[in-house]
Amino acid sequence: MTLIGQRVLDQLPSWDDLRQDWGASKALLPSIPLYKGEPLREGALDKAFEAKKDEIIARITPILKIHAPSMTRFEILRIAKSAARFLVFGEGKGYRKKTCKPKLARTMENVSKDEVYLHLNRQVEKDLVKGRGTFNKASFSLNVVTGELVIRLTRSFIPLDKKTNAPIFSKEEWVEETEYEQKKQAAFIQKHLRDVDGVVKIYRSTTFTSKDGFKKTEILMPFYEGGDLFDAIYDKKLTYQDKIKIFAELLSIVSELQDKNVIHRDLKPENIFLTKDKRPIIADFGFACLHNTERLNPLDKVEMDFERAIFKGTPDFMAPEYLAAKENPLDLVAVTTPKIDDYALARTFMDLFKAENAAGTLNPEIKKVISGLGRKDPSKRISVKDALKRLQKII
Repeated sequence: MTLIGQRVLDQLPSWDDLRQDWGASKALLPSIPLYKGEPLREGALDKAFEAKKDEIIARITPILKIHAPSMTRFEILRIAKSAARFLVFGEGKGYRKKTCKPKLARTMENVSKDEVYLHLNRQVEKDLVKGRGTFNKASFSLNVVTGELVIRLTRSFIPLDKKTNAPIFSKEEWVEETEYEQKKQAAFIQKHLRDVDGVVKIYRSTTFTSKDGFKKTEILMPFYEGGDLFDAIYDKKLTYQDKIKIFAELLSIVSELQDKNVIHRDLKPENIFLTKDKRPIIADFGFACLHNTERLNPLDKVEMDFERAIFKGTPDFMAPEYLAAKENPLDLVAVTTPKIDDYALARTFMDLFKAENAAGTLNPEIKKVISGLGRKDPSKRISVKDALKRLQKII
């Protein structure tokens, strides 16, 4: 050995020194916190990881057997390990990774400690998500933390110029650009409704530019097992008592929307979901606007006033005064008030109680409440608050 090599070896610490130093350093190491658990050290983390992995497997396996039957036990194990690693060690926040065979195109997305989504490749039947509006793709995602199955809606819009990042569209494509702005508008409205029960929850809403240069919107929303009110009515899935309950709850929800200054503009059975226990949930706020815009900042006020001047909705559920103002933007702004939602709600209730009305079994007092909401003259039309008070006296 050379003289230089010997000097280097002499300066290196001995094994006993290294072991002693490690023991001293180990005592100084801080406890590593575990999500929703006690502070742990070293080996306990491995036990926590195994426990969390087993917990996730037990939670998601029954759901995946139904909604992803082709997924193997090995793939489920990989998913559980990936999610458990994030929850215990905090690795991978905000990333997406493929967890299964490429042909299955499944990805895991770690958003936060309460949101670790497994995006499945199973498409959702249109009948289950009629309230999705103009989104052209719907698939299932599974929150492996809570075990909740959610709907992932995506929509591709017109391409952008790669140099200027400006939209490239013809007159025909202008419709798509309007729809893209409409989704942004819906997200803005959704901010005002976060604490309102009976309104569809948007877990996440993002707009981005894909690699192929297209503008895209993606949202995650709950999966409502009861389908929509339209199918429930015409498939005769509802009892008379179910309908009375839905009637009262819808009045209450719309009343709260009006308290929040929101006009839906497209209330109809197709835009009302039902939970498993037949509780109504109002969806599709793509046409929604604010009634009073005075408190908004100048930019939002201009956008919202412009929005109110655009004719939107479903003709069969439109109030007469709104239809009459179709050709005049200034008149549209004037008549876009909560009363147009009152009328649309009356039309919805007419569909809801159609069978009972035809059979002559509908309570005459309930019929009067619906007629009051649906009066052609807006000045004589009762409000949802008045309708709710009258209904409470009846039932």
